[in-house]
Amino acid sequence: MTDNNKKQISNIHARYHYLVKGAIEKHFYLEALALEYSYIEARVNKIMETLNMPCALVQDTDTYREIGINAKLGCLQQFMKQDSPIFADSKLTNTKMNKIKSWCNSRNERFHNLYKDIDVYHKRVARNQKLAEEGFEYSKLLTDERNRIKKLQEKHPELFVKHGLKCTNGSAKKLKRSCVEAKKIAKTL
Repeated sequence: MTDNNKKQISNIHARYHYLVKGAIEKHFYLEALALEYSYIEARVNKIMETLNMPCALVQDTDTYREIGINAKLGCLQQFMKQDSPIFADSKLTNTKMNKIKSWCNSRNERFHNLYKDIDVYHKRVARNQKLAEEGFEYSKLLTDERNRIKKLQEKHPELFVKHGLKCTNGSAKKLKRSCVEAKKIAKTL
């Protein structure tokens, strides 16, 4: 990656932080939640790509749906449970992964229930504010984890080959394509 590319990526991340902080400060919590969810999903995908996890690369060709964020988080949790030195210094614990899953579910609930009880919207503002603030922290945590893994990969590429992470995703069984099938498809890309 060139220095110019690194600078562009750094600018994108800085712009994201600026937009989310601004949205929270101006009480545009739903906007902050939308940005955070998108960013969190992108960070999870980047972590999975760095780890060569097939779930990040493939969509379910029968339904044309990308594997969902909770399935990806579950898959990542399974990888983290495998005794690999890649995760030895990770601040992304199983507990934090569960909190991120819970955050994603709460965010989805907020968005999918916007039309319900529109007259109690203001009562939900405080919950949305807390959720937006949590999402910002989770997005920073995932960015730090992605950066940590990327640096580790650059310094010790042998860890990523030697330990050959195995896909043990039980959460993707809801989809017609399992991680094993995703690996086969990914090899053809």
